[in-house]
Amino acid sequence: DELPQLINVLRGEMSLIGPRPERPYFAEWFEVAIPFYQQRYTVKPGITGWSQVNGFRGNSSIEVRTRFDIFYIRNRCPIFNLMILMLTCLALPVQPVWDDYFGAKDQGLTFSQEDELCAEKMPDSVPSKKA
Repeated sequence: DELPQLINVLRGEMSLIGPRPERPYFAEWFEVAIPFYQQRYTVKPGITGWSQVNGFRGNSSIEVRTRFDIFYIRNRCPIFNLMILMLTCLALPVQPVWDDYFGAKDQGLTFSQEDELCAEKMPDSVPSKKA
């Protein structure tokens, strides 16, 4: 999964550090439903980010992930990026244990089944933007 994203980093389409990209259908809905969500677009999406190293990924609250992403965007600097890279490298050996305990593997779901469950919970149409 990360190898194609690494190629996108080399192309300049993504960054190593930044908010994780969301699937377009969900992003369109989140833009309307979650305050400040659109601020995530002020930086390139990243392979890892502040919300991920703090344990918010996958099925975690998008509102919480957005708050961590906005914190990163407002406070980003080379030292902060280096800290996130180091935390990412430290988390890699424990990631399978984390996924087994908290993730889809624990529920016996594949990622495509997770997508179907998420889609079932989403409304059929994107809510209208408030004027």
